[in-house]
Amino acid sequence: MQIFRSKIDLWLIVVIIASLLLPIIIAWVEPSALTIAALTTITMFLLTGWLFWATRYVVQNNALTIYTGFGKVCIPIENIKSVTPSRNVLASPALSLDRLEISYGKNQSILISPKDKSGFLTAINKD
Repeated sequence: MQIFRSKIDLWLIVVIIASLLLPIIIAWVEPSALTIAALTTITMFLLTGWLFWATRYVVQNNALTIYTGFGKVCIPIENIKSVTPSRNVLASPALSLDRLEISYGKNQSILISPKDKSGFLTAINKD
């Protein structure tokens, strides 16, 4: 089994930190909103942490399993038709715009962003 973590873009981290700071700034300006701001910040922090931790790509038993958030997609490696570089901004289980588009099945595709692209490509070509 080989596990590949998603690459994470700096701009995404900046956006997330800014969104975490926004409720704190609001509470500073309007102290009566402190409880809501604290709950919002904690919830956003936990969800973001879960997303960063959960997004990974596992190559095992002739299959690629893509984990993200609360879901997963399993693609038999024999069904993969092509893997091409992409900077497509569509929503996907990728935390970077430095992506690979995996075409599989009948006109299906998914975008991922493994930190170790060459290792990932080697792993799916071995199985």
